[in-house]
Amino acid sequence: MAKLLGIRSETLVRSPRANVAVGFLMIWWGWLAFNTSSNYSVSGQQWTEGSRSAVGTIMASVGGGMVTVLISRYTTKKIEVDMFIDGLLASLVSSTAGCLFYTPWQATLVGAIGSTLALIAYPVLEKAKIDDPVGVIPVHVVGSVWGMISPALFVCRDFGLEQHKVTNENDLSGLLYGGGVTLLLYQLAALGAIAVFSAFSAFTILWTLQHSPIGLRLSRLDEELGADLREHGLAGVNVMAYTIEKKLTAK
Repeated sequence: MAKLLGIRSETLVRSPRANVAVGFLMIWWGWLAFNTSSNYSVSGQQWTEGSRSAVGTIMASVGGGMVTVLISRYTTKKIEVDMFIDGLLASLVSSTAGCLFYTPWQATLVGAIGSTLALIAYPVLEKAKIDDPVGVIPVHVVGSVWGMISPALFVCRDFGLEQHKVTNENDLSGLLYGGGVTLLLYQLAALGAIAVFSAFSAFTILWTLQHSPIGLRLSRLDEELGADLREHGLAGVNVMAYTIEKKLTAK
């Protein structure tokens, strides 16, 4: 994106932390719906898949939250709200691929490792001078890579398959449960395919927009005023300052 758009002219103005926290809570509960509904059915015994996915998702966020608090206290001597939210988001991303198949302790460990890896990635990006203001790479790239690899380590084909009708069509176990590297190779192949498809699609769409009459970037004035003001007539820095530019009437 920086190659297409250019470097920002000044430091971003952050939104109030309370707004950020409320937004994260919406994402958190939405993630439960996302993970639990991914089997597209609750008929017969399939409701158990949704319930197990919910437990796996929650426990992953618990593990990620605990580790993030410890890291934040150690590195900053306080609990940073931004760091806490980023750690929790990374744990949710990490849980998505395998939440159905994890035991509670496995999900907790997966979330904890995902959060740790994401938080390690932040200073690495800063040192490399990679512009990532919203933490897409640490949270979604690092978290998803670990999330794709972790089932190949922790999945056990004997965990609840008969009692709960959980599907594992290839009858494979992860590396830590005697399954060898077969599942790991499958996951790495899928990860590579997703990465290539996503990179190609994103570049094609963004490049096309950049060279179209629509464009990809706001004008410098609109950037300084803020996209909320430009697109919606709202002042986006402080929610208490939100105003309507034109009064609405019934006429």
